Amino acid sequence: MKLTTSLLAAAGLAGLATSLPLEARDTCSYIYEPTLYWISQHQPDDPATPQASVNIQQQIGFVDTIASFSGVPSDAYGCTLEYNFVPNSNAQVYGTGNPQVINVYALPETLPSPITWDTIGPVTGSLVGTWQFPTGAALNSPEKIYINSFACTPTMNYRFEVADTWSVYGGISDVDTASSGLSIAYNC
Repeated sequence: MKLTTSLLAAAGLAGLATSLPLEARDTCSYIYEPTLYWISQHQPDDPATPQASVNIQQQIGFVDTIASFSGVPSDAYGCTLEYNFVPNSNAQVYGTGNPQVINVYALPETLPSPITWDTIGPVTGSLVGTWQFPTGAALNSPEKIYINSFACTPTMNYRFEVADTWSVYGGISDVDTASSGLSIAYNC
């Protein structure tokens, strides 16, 4: 009887241990706050200066954001481009069409100098991802958006533009901080 009670008690404890929710463990390392540049089709020769926010739009012309992540360790693996959205009063989607659908293009490890619309055009590589910035009620909830994974290099550069350039009049904008915005995850 004691053995049966002990076995049932042990089984009950074992069942309790396995039914508890398991916490996800994030083993990744991150690079936050890339250097951001805005380039404008209407000012194709104007050198871009570092910015504190993501600004992507198609109105009278295009404004694209260039993101440059530096300091990726030489032994890093599994680099993933992400957008960590944290609700804030600066985040906005405006206009008509689908300005929240964003294309991402690869850029070379070394960017041209100066960074302008005209100098980035010839070095813009292939389309490497498309993602959707939160809209409507989703602007009130945090969300981690996985854009794509890449081979790691010491510097990783990307160009972001409105995807549907023919029917969109508007864009998106958001601050980029250590807790909200673009990041590279690696060594996961």
